[in-house]
Amino acid sequence: MLRTFAARQALWPPSPRFLSLALTIALLGGMAAASALLLDLGPIVLRALPALPLAVLVHFSQIIAAAMAWRLIFHAPRPGPWLMIQARWVRESLNGLLPLVGIGGGVLAGQEIAKKTGRPFAGVAAGATVDLLLESLTQLPFLLVGLLLFSALAPGLLSLGQAALLIAPLAAAAVFVATLALPGPRMLCLRLAERFGYGATLARLTGALGVVNAAPAALLGAAAWHLLAWTLGAAEVWIVLRVIGSPVSLPEAYVIESLGMAARSLGFALPAGLGAQEAGLAAVAIGLGIPAEAAVAMAMLKRLREVALSLPGLIFWRWSMRRGG
Repeated sequence: MLRTFAARQALWPPSPRFLSLALTIALLGGMAAASALLLDLGPIVLRALPALPLAVLVHFSQIIAAAMAWRLIFHAPRPGPWLMIQARWVRESLNGLLPLVGIGGGVLAGQEIAKKTGRPFAGVAAGATVDLLLESLTQLPFLLVGLLLFSALAPGLLSLGQAALLIAPLAAAAVFVATLALPGPRMLCLRLAERFGYGATLARLTGALGVVNAAPAALLGAAAWHLLAWTLGAAEVWIVLRVIGSPVSLPEAYVIESLGMAARSLGFALPAGLGAQEAGLAAVAIGLGIPAEAAVAMAMLKRLREVALSLPGLIFWRWSMRRGG
């Protein structure tokens, strides 16, 4: 078993040639998807295209906030802000256009951080995992506020069962983390790992987690940055709907973004929540009285913004890999 694990470790991270080939295929697929999306755009979406540069700008501010959260996960001396912004941009681009599930983009984007800071790759990958978990945990209060606002703006429209379905995955993650923080469950997990022959693997993982700054101040600061990043998404919804000609209030935009992103989380097995995000955003917007055509246009423009940012991010990642040899 240990030989198998050692062999797998030797193959990770993947070779630059393999990643370059995978990236080329992904770029072609991404461009094909973008072309198909443009061909399917209706007149109302075309009218919303002037909002695309502002949407890109708002989302880039989200990338900056999320990058600052990720940066706080590292012990001092921390990686530079610009390096972390690049890594977060690449991370989102990989997760958005490659068939990766959440953590894959963070692990691959971490290669550049490891190379430029001299930190072990396993530790950087562990930090990316912790950051993803923290990002998921901060989505829970973001969603809860959105549900409270939705119940005030459209009372009775969302059933308790539907609300529970949106909350369940995020609440389960929060309970899991809280449980592992307790001494009893943590020790039980350690004993089970040793019993089934994973003691050495767990020891290596523990060593890798030494790169992660688990100080309460660092984790709270990172959580605050992530919460800001989630909240900034409401500004994008507000701008796009105003340009389309169906303006909403900031609380309504907050509701659309928070519940729409929760729907995307439910589609975690789909690359970038494809389909789940659009359905969630449009359904909530329609529930708030926005015309169906405008609601769908807003959801599609947000996806177009994602493609517009992700394709250059993938190209940048390929360039940085080739430069690094």
